Amino acid sequence: MEALSDSISLRNVCIRADASPEIGMGHVMRCLALADMLKSTFRISFYCKEIPPGLRKQIESKGFSVEQVANEKAFVDSLEAKHIAVLDGYHFDLELQREIKKKEVLLIRIDDMMSESFLADLVINHAPGLLHSEFKVQPYTRLALGEKYALLNSMFLEAARHQLTKKSIDNVLICFGGSDPRNLTERVLKSIKYNSQVKRIRVVLGPGYAHHDTIGPEMQDERVSEHRELSSVEMLDLMKETDLAIVPSSGILYEVLAAGCLVASGYYIDNQKAIYSGFLKNKAFYDLGDFSQMDVLKDLGLAELQDLEAGLIDGKSGERILHLVEEMSS
Repeated sequence: MEALSDSISLRNVCIRADASPEIGMGHVMRCLALADMLKSTFRISFYCKEIPPGLRKQIESKGFSVEQVANEKAFVDSLEAKHIAVLDGYHFDLELQREIKKKEVLLIRIDDMMSESFLADLVINHAPGLLHSEFKVQPYTRLALGEKYALLNSMFLEAARHQLTKKSIDNVLICFGGSDPRNLTERVLKSIKYNSQVKRIRVVLGPGYAHHDTIGPEMQDERVSEHRELSSVEMLDLMKETDLAIVPSSGILYEVLAAGCLVASGYYIDNQKAIYSGFLKNKAFYDLGDFSQMDVLKDLGLAELQDLEAGLIDGKSGERILHLVEEMSS
């Protein structure tokens, strides 16, 4: 299969991603970051089979449209030549990529598993330390790999350029994304409460969190405050006030690193392992390993965090990705 002609001018970006308490919010959130990077040059539309009302409202508040699709055929049928199609999801197979390429559009695939073959013109995987040789791609495929292409919205990219050095672990932030189906928030909260150095614990619960009955007793502590339905601005403000963030190796890890937090991180599902391994090699966080086997955090102190590397997110990924997409679509 040949690459698209350089003479084709593309201006519409059609993003196919889903979100739900079962799927999580991560696919749509990093696509929203990509949309934020591209909006100065391209028109952005989201196409979703599943999308929570609150997240849909967030997308639309940024000026992007959201179209409901019944199946993948409906998405493919909506594409026209000169469009850019973006896929982010584990169920988008090789056959769907093939059908999209028949429409003579530029295809971008956001990936975090490296377990499939790609027909895409561009593959974005922002896990650190990846090699081109690890990807099954076409001769024309371009790869945007590593934290230089971190999918973060403009506020976090700006924050990455103005980080402050943290000199305590008085204020702790715990966040496990939009749904936290394994209720790791409660596990970590129980653990960090044993740490006498911690003065304040902010627990962020996503819109899909369903364990309020069990976590309730753990929240009855004068050091603990609960935060829900935060906007991106409110989330960033919370992170700037945070000394230590305890988060999984997913999109939120990039956010707390950009905000300049000290970080303790680990993983709990396979799609987090590449990000976990890459940033661990770069000494970006204190290693908690598999969250399901995590030890009590009462002995974690500033001494264990002093050798962590800062500034790994440089705040310039939006410029890099926009330039790359503009170049490929010119």
